[in-house]
Amino acid sequence: MLIALNNQNKHVLAHEEGKENKVHYLCPVCKGSVCLKKGEIKLPHFAHLQSEKCQVFSEGETEEHLIGKRVLYNWFIQQGIPCQLEAYIPSLKQRPDLVIWLSSDQPCAIEFQCSPLSIKRLKERTKGYNNAGYTVYWILGNAFFPKKSFTASQRAFFTYRQDLGFQLYYLDALKKELLCLVHIMEEEPAKKLSYQIIYFSLIKPKNSVSKLIGILNNFKKGQQLNTNEKGAQHLLYCHFHLNQNRFYGTTEMKKFQHYLYEQGESLVTIPKEIYFPFYKNSGIKTSSYYWRYLIIEWLALKGEGAVF
Repeated sequence: MLIALNNQNKHVLAHEEGKENKVHYLCPVCKGSVCLKKGEIKLPHFAHLQSEKCQVFSEGETEEHLIGKRVLYNWFIQQGIPCQLEAYIPSLKQRPDLVIWLSSDQPCAIEFQCSPLSIKRLKERTKGYNNAGYTVYWILGNAFFPKKSFTASQRAFFTYRQDLGFQLYYLDALKKELLCLVHIMEEEPAKKLSYQIIYFSLIKPKNSVSKLIGILNNFKKGQQLNTNEKGAQHLLYCHFHLNQNRFYGTTEMKKFQHYLYEQGESLVTIPKEIYFPFYKNSGIKTSSYYWRYLIIEWLALKGEGAVF
């Protein structure tokens, strides 16, 4: 942790304290003894003594997490935004990395998540903040950056805006740069990731919170897939992909095939519209082949000229 209580019961920052000072530091939450660690390699921070047990502050923070919290704290403070580092909320028994006030009546909890967090715990913490009147923003570390596809853990951090689609926010702590992933999609059948990145430096003098909000509000979506450009080649590829999954026997394909069999259909007889190029919102886990077939089936039952 980056903050502790000194002999005068005042909050102090680790990087502002000197190792030569003979001060007895305490944890702001459990009031247990902590020591100042200020070496040549790791960022200055406080750590509980081995005999102390704290239910809120966990030991073993990564260097990325320590640096990231300090980067965000400095960025907010330099703009004159009220900010508390590692503020403990007694009613929730939770300690967000930062609490800021963008307006006098709207506190915001900022969490810089670098280590694994279960989806259940993520939902509990988010719900707790919201119920207490806090808007919560989750900013992810490098370990959460997508590779070939999004995991369930990564999807759990998605937020959605109608103009920006699904979004994720990352902090490169060393570069002191925010990465805003917007319009997150997956192209089927290969599940190829598609997203646009807004790079926002936190060390440029004029790069403020209000400027970031303005960039997001005015961001224009890049040109998406033009289905007319794919043509017959894409239809053949999609059909090949479905057949390949059939032979390998994926769980999703078995479920789709079983449903087709019950309807007296097969991969050969289903409407070609199901094979059309499609960018799927990454928040939708079910294959688009399956739900597109269900929609076409539903429309057929409605009949031509139906109003709905």
